[in-house]
Amino acid sequence: LRLAELVSKRGDKRAEARAIVDDSWKTIVVAGNRVDLPDTANPARDFPSRIAPAARLLTATFALEPDRPLIGGLIETVLQQSRAEGSWTWSTQDYSSAVLALAAFTDTVSKNHRVRLVGRSGNLADTEDST
Repeated sequence: LRLAELVSKRGDKRAEARAIVDDSWKTIVVAGNRVDLPDTANPARDFPSRIAPAARLLTATFALEPDRPLIGGLIETVLQQSRAEGSWTWSTQDYSSAVLALAAFTDTVSKNHRVRLVGRSGNLADTEDST
């Protein structure tokens, strides 16, 4: 997915990048307000991450298809992952992947939308509708 995100910036390779993202979206399962990635999205490695695969898919999707259906569910997955993985300690990779994905979200959001980020201690960020 990182490859798809990088290649998407090259006009001559957008079709190939979109194919990578489309293949990943075919494996997604809707789970209420969010979506779940398959276990194969979390391969065994030295520094495993349960957040990075969803965040990478989100970043790549924003780069290629920001209006894709179910993207809201993927945003919810990235945001809610910490609650689902309460015993999981986030690594710098987890934090950076989530922050980059959410930054891509803010870059694509129209100024007509309101975005509110709520944490355990209340509102962390809140934007007003610009209309």
